[in-house]
Amino acid sequence: MSGRKPSNLGRTLKTLEQYGIVDIKRKAHAKIPVAKAFNFDIQARIPS
Repeated sequence: MSGRKPSNLGRTLKTLEQYGIVDIKRKAHAKIPVAKAFNFDIQARIPS
């Protein structure tokens, strides 16, 4: 569905969970990502 290898997708979801962006619900043998936020702002400083 995402076009990514399962190991890469799992790693990305784990990182997003650590940042508090998603929760991972575990059900039997499945992991279901649940978004905690739908809108957010990204602030970055660009060096000159």
